Amino acid sequence: MVPVPGWDGSHDWSGWIPFEELPRSFNTAEGYLATASQRPVGPDYSYLIANFWEPPYRAYRIKELLEEKIAQGQKFSLEDMTRIQMDRSSTQALEV
Repeated sequence: MVPVPGWDGSHDWSGWIPFEELPRSFNTAEGYLATASQRPVGPDYSYLIANFWEPPYRAYRIKELLEEKIAQGQKFSLEDMTRIQMDRSSTQALEV
């Protein structure tokens, strides 16, 4: 998290995460995945993916909008996805 010498290789990546241990989801109970740059793994995950993640509030809002449409029993349209993408509601502000 601080500047390091990039010319000597001592701070280069030291390997890869084995494919079988990469974060993944399949056939979720919700029927979808919602992500907005929040941490995709728990704190007990064995490998370093990054040091900084966005708070999960945007993902909460995306999930809220998806659930509304699912509850109506309707399919998603391009306009729905645009509305979700352009949504400016803040679940963090509501929480505060």
